[in-house]
Amino acid sequence: MKNIILLGATGSIGTQVLDIIEQNPNEYTLKAFSFGHNIKRAKEIIEKFKPELVCSPFKEIDEINDIQTTNDLKDVVWYGSNEYYVVNALVGICGLIPTIETIKSRKVLLLANKESLVMAGELVNSLKKEYDGVIVPIDSEHSALYQLIIKNQNIKELYITASGGALRDFSREQLKSVNVNDALNHPNWKMGSKITIDSATMMNKAFEIIEAHYLFDFPIEKIHAVIDRKSKIHAFLELEDGVVYHMAENDMHLPIKYALEYPNSIDFNLSNELTTLEQLKENFKLEKLSSDRFPLIKAAEYVLNNKHFSGVIVTTANDILVDKFLKQEISFLDIEEKLFEIMNKYQNSFKDLELNIENILKVQEIIRKEIR
Repeated sequence: MKNIILLGATGSIGTQVLDIIEQNPNEYTLKAFSFGHNIKRAKEIIEKFKPELVCSPFKEIDEINDIQTTNDLKDVVWYGSNEYYVVNALVGICGLIPTIETIKSRKVLLLANKESLVMAGELVNSLKKEYDGVIVPIDSEHSALYQLIIKNQNIKELYITASGGALRDFSREQLKSVNVNDALNHPNWKMGSKITIDSATMMNKAFEIIEAHYLFDFPIEKIHAVIDRKSKIHAFLELEDGVVYHMAENDMHLPIKYALEYPNSIDFNLSNELTTLEQLKENFKLEKLSSDRFPLIKAAEYVLNNKHFSGVIVTTANDILVDKFLKQEISFLDIEEKLFEIMNKYQNSFKDLELNIENILKVQEIIRKEIR
């Protein structure tokens, strides 16, 4: 029986984790969870799963009775022994501290919070090394890479795929007049507004390249993104003697289940035969992802070549600019134009600061004030 601590229980990933726990009562038990403002859903989770500890940093926690509660995520992460698994399904910078505390508490970390690695990959990996930490990715592309990497040797290159987003067939000239509805009209997936815009600008794929670097210790020049319009493949590896790939699925339960099974492995949609890179691209009609058409893919190079606080700068600026676009305060192309302005302005501004949580929050606030 595996003991699960679930951070972000009322979100999309959290809900699917709970599905798996409910469907496999002899394999997993929910010991503790956190939530935000969704008190109705939190009470339903308590009623169904009978956890021992519940956390919310907001006033809604006062409405939870007859169970141990806390308003500090750190308390939840440190709860129980190091045999507990922590699922970090939080969204945004709030997921960083739990990631760090999970590693320090020597629990297995099942990670769906991309900001932890994009903003502080260097810090996270140094602590992972110090505490012999284990991080198993839940995001579909990184779960696919993880499964492929542990099964193969002599790896030359890593590839992740992108749909191209809602505006993939728009020219640069046409992008000048794009509205919010255009950018939210994703051809393949129904997702939240923020990630759908990040898909349209290709910032989401830049973030995934950064994550792949920190998760798998590959240099950026060996991590690539290509366009798969039909989203048939999540990821593939180029080996010394061919290519192996991982077929995509619409069901996030599969990568979650894979992560929950650690250290055991389950094969989901892995290719059984080697093929060539050229054959793979031809069979699945894969397209080159052009940085001329999608300039924000270069944000990955900016972050990994500069490191230190560069991930904080990019993530914070992008969050605010996307929000401004969704509120129709700026144009679509303003997102990338103003983001590059911020990147250039602050590229060398924080070299003397130590990379720690306190300074990450300070830099984040400086960038917020600059944009606002």
